[in-house]
Amino acid sequence: MKDISKSYGEILDTVNLDDTRAILFMEDGAVRFRHVCDGMYEPMIIAPALQIGNGHEIIQRTPLTIRASIACDFERGCSEHGFVTDSQWQAV
Repeated sequence: MKDISKSYGEILDTVNLDDTRAILFMEDGAVRFRHVCDGMYEPMIIAPALQIGNGHEIIQRTPLTIRASIACDFERGCSEHGFVTDSQWQAV
């Protein structure tokens, strides 16, 4: 499986949500949701950026809670959609 999440830059911190999902805090200030995206195309590990301040908000850092829900690209056919609460993934 291809891991393209490494191409996003320097990772400062990682909060593992479970065995396959994590929140990445990047050197450039971005916050990314790393997961296995297995939609219509070849499965790969991707890390789309959250829209901090423009839809997503970090409620608390430890344990990590983010609002609103996080969803991958539905057009791609990825079914990842859920919330990060107390550093755990809660699927919708």
